[in-house]
Amino acid sequence: MKNFLLNRILSRFSHERSRTTVINIGSAFFLKGMVAILTLWLVPLTLKCLDKSNFGLWMNISTLISWFYLLDIGLAHGFRSKFTRSISLGHEREAKQLVSTTYAMVLGICMLSAILFFAITPHINWLKILNVSALEKNQLDIILSILFYGFLAKLVLSVISSVLLASHKVYLSNLIDFFTYLIIFIATWFISLDNENNLERIAWVNSFSPVLVLFVFTLLLFGTKFKPFRPSPKEIKFNHLKGIFSKGLQFFIIQISGLLLFSTGNFLVSYFFGNESVADYSVLSKYFGVPMIGFNVVMVPFWAGFADAYHKNDIPWINSIIRKLLTLWSFLVVGLIAMGILAPWIIPIWAGDSVIVSQPLLWMNAAFVAISAWNTIFAFFINGTEHIRLQMITSVVVSIFNIPLAFLLVKGFDFGPEGVLLATLISIFPATILFPAQVKLLVNKKAKGIWLK
Repeated sequence: MKNFLLNRILSRFSHERSRTTVINIGSAFFLKGMVAILTLWLVPLTLKCLDKSNFGLWMNISTLISWFYLLDIGLAHGFRSKFTRSISLGHEREAKQLVSTTYAMVLGICMLSAILFFAITPHINWLKILNVSALEKNQLDIILSILFYGFLAKLVLSVISSVLLASHKVYLSNLIDFFTYLIIFIATWFISLDNENNLERIAWVNSFSPVLVLFVFTLLLFGTKFKPFRPSPKEIKFNHLKGIFSKGLQFFIIQISGLLLFSTGNFLVSYFFGNESVADYSVLSKYFGVPMIGFNVVMVPFWAGFADAYHKNDIPWINSIIRKLLTLWSFLVVGLIAMGILAPWIIPIWAGDSVIVSQPLLWMNAAFVAISAWNTIFAFFINGTEHIRLQMITSVVVSIFNIPLAFLLVKGFDFGPEGVLLATLISIFPATILFPAQVKLLVNKKAKGIWLK
C-alpha cells in the first residue's frame, strides 16, 4: 500500500512537471523563434550601420562586455538552485529572503564595479587591447562606458530572470528576451536609415534596451505573480550567502572558464588576422547559433525540472527526459549538416557578398554546435543537482589548455581562423565523455568521491 501511494504521488509530480515543461517549451519556441529571426536580421542591419572593420570591432567589444557577467561571482546560478529547492519544499519565507539577499549583493557588487571602472578607464589603452586604429581614445572610452554602465544596470535587474527560471516560468523570461530584441531591432533600423558609421548609437541601443524591458517586467511581476517574493530590505539575511556562495563560487569558476574558452575566439582572430576576419568568423558563428538557440529553448526548463525531480527522487522521469533529449540531439545534427551544405548560398543572401565562407571554418562551427549541445544535456542535469565539482575542474583545465593550443595551431601549423575554433573543439571534447558518465552514476545512486561533490 505504501509503495502504491508513493508511486501515485511521484506520478502526479511527474505529470505536473512535464505539463509545465511542455508549456514552457511550446511558448518558448515561438518567442525564441522570433528572437532568432530578429537576431539574424540584426546582422545585415548592423553591417549596414557599420563598415566591416567596425562590425568586427563591435563583435569584440560585445564579447568583452559579456566577460563582465562574472561580476555576480556566480550568485545568479547559486541563487537559482537554492530558490528552486526552497519553493519545491514550500519554504516561501526562505525564498523571499534569498531574493532580497541576492538583490542586495548584486547591487553592492555593481556599485563597487562602477567606481573601479570610472577610476581605471582613463589609464587603460583600449585602442591597443582591441587592435583599433579607426577611433580616437576618447571615442572608444565613451562607447565602453556606455556599454559597461548599461551592463551593470542590466545585471541588477536580471535577478528577476533568475527568479523566473528557478520557478519554472521560463516563458516569461523568454518574453523579456523577445521584447528586448524587438526594441533593439527597431532602434537599429532607424539608425540604419541615416547611413552613418555610428558605433556610439549602436552601443546606446544595445545597452539600455534590455534595462528598460527588465525594469518594466520587474515592477509588473513583483507587483502581481511574484508578490510573495518581492524583495525587501527587512528580508536581507546574509546568513543565506554561505548557501548561495557554496555552489555559487563553483559556478563562478565555471563561468570564468567558460568565458575564457568560448569568448576568446573573436579576440584571438582579431590578434592573428585583424578585425575584418572577425566579421567572417562571427557571421558563421551566428549562422550556426540559430539551431543552438532552438536547442536551448528546449533545454532551459530542464535545469529546474531536473533539480525538482532529483530532490523528489523521480528517477523514471529523469531517464525518460534524457532519452528524449538525446533523440532531439540526433535531429539537431541532421539539421546542422543540412545548414552546412546550404551555407554557401544562404550566407551571401543573408549577410552580403563581403562575408567570406571558409569551408573548414563552416564545418568546424557545425561540429562545435553539435558537441556543445551534447554537453549541455548532461551539464544541465549536473547543474540542477549541484554536483558540479568535476565540471568545475574540467572547465578550468580545458580553458587553460585552449589558448596555448590556438597559438600552436595558428603560429606553429599555419592554420587560418579555423585554427582558433579547432583548438576550442579539441578542448571541449573530454566533457563529452565525463559528463554522461557522471550523470549515469548520479541517476543510479552509485556516485562517490569527486563524482558526488
